[in-house]
Amino acid sequence: MPALREFQSAVSAAIREAAATERLTVRPLDTFAQPERLVLHARNYRVGLTAVLVSIFPATQRLAGEGFFAFAAAQFIAAKPPQDPVLAHYGSALPEFLAALPALERSPWLADVARLEWAIHALSDERLRAPLDMSGLAHLTDARVTWHPGATLFHAPSPAADFIDSDGDLAALDLTRPCHLLLAAGPDGVVQHTLTPAAFSFLSGLRAGQPLSAALAATLPSSSFDPAATLRLAARLGCFAALHPIEDQAT
Repeated sequence: MPALREFQSAVSAAIREAAATERLTVRPLDTFAQPERLVLHARNYRVGLTAVLVSIFPATQRLAGEGFFAFAAAQFIAAKPPQDPVLAHYGSALPEFLAALPALERSPWLADVARLEWAIHALSDERLRAPLDMSGLAHLTDARVTWHPGATLFHAPSPAADFIDSDGDLAALDLTRPCHLLLAAGPDGVVQHTLTPAAFSFLSGLRAGQPLSAALAATLPSSSFDPAATLRLAARLGCFAALHPIEDQAT
């Protein structure tokens, strides 16, 4: 049995390594007399996983170009093979992998786009939650909220959402404009709401478990920030699973 496991491990490693080479070159194997017979398996392995990545990161592929994306995907597949039998879970490390590629040093926004696409993909199977009734806040001194897993916050130093929605004309975009988003699972897919930096900071505090008062105190004042409207938006989208009153310690 150990010999069989070693053989299977060696063949799997050879297939992964061949899939990362331009010509699907299989290295010699002591345990396999005709390693060139593994070329077909290496091709199918690479094509299948690349298709999975394209389905999750379509905008990233469009912006990078099919050729470069295929090249980067091959390298990623070799370096980060699937660890989960559910292929829909594959690709979470691709944004970090792209960010580390020397060829993309001058295009860091591409990794931001990939991060946003993965964040959207990760929410795609979450169920919509009914809006939380926040009317009780009027009678509370303070409270905490429990954040629902069907929603998340996204920040990038580039306009990642605009890259996804654009037709690829980068000249019209300000590449230095940051992106602050609230993402939530909806009946027709994941919805995106652009937030001001102040609203993003406030909701980040709540998501981290801060009381409403502390999250508000930590948010820099802004004329465009309306705490009540921000709470209503997040509650309406089902971002909050529960509201937990905090008793006034002075009483």
